[in-house]
Amino acid sequence: MELTRTARRRGFTLVEVLVSLCILAGLLAALSILIFSMSELWGRGGAERAFARHTRAVTRHVEDMLHRAMRTASASGTGATALLPTKIDTPDGGGAVTLLSFTLANGDRLIPWTGEPLPDVACSLGVSSQSGLVLYWQSRIDLNYGKEPPQELVLSQFGKSIAYDYYDEVAKSWKTTDTIQLDTSNQPVTPGRVRLRFERGKQQIETVITLPVAVEGVPAT
Repeated sequence: MELTRTARRRGFTLVEVLVSLCILAGLLAALSILIFSMSELWGRGGAERAFARHTRAVTRHVEDMLHRAMRTASASGTGATALLPTKIDTPDGGGAVTLLSFTLANGDRLIPWTGEPLPDVACSLGVSSQSGLVLYWQSRIDLNYGKEPPQELVLSQFGKSIAYDYYDEVAKSWKTTDTIQLDTSNQPVTPGRVRLRFERGKQQIETVITLPVAVEGVPAT
């Protein structure tokens, strides 16, 4: 008889079971809300991470083109003028603008040639209001070189602007401008750094490229 009473006291009442089920249901509901919120947040974060990777990849490619241009120019003894701002006529009909320009001896893998790729490609880095960050290009041995505007290669539809950093020797500080600076003879001056600004919705990312310095005698690769 004593054993039966003890076993009965150790059991759960219906009220206790119902209360436990209610608590468990509340915990499961809270957990499901947390999982849904985390997945939604992760989805938004995924788009932001993809945009950040895109800006890094584009910046690295632009930096690689500038370094290739400098290596080739340095090997030929013209490194001082490898990255020289030049006034060009853009294909969108906006008139002549001064842009950071350089020459790629063997072109670039992104350039969409309609025929056999040509060497000695003159390139300029710019921003088009319709296309984004673009590379204006044209081979110097093209029969239409200098007669027609260059071709336009879109590097990033998210590219919004380009800024240029110049080092002030007097103030010992960097100055950022939206346009290429001119010297006292009204000649364009090559900046020390280039800033690329990308925008996707409310997300904005700015990357900085330090322009390579000419080193004479470096073999072209």
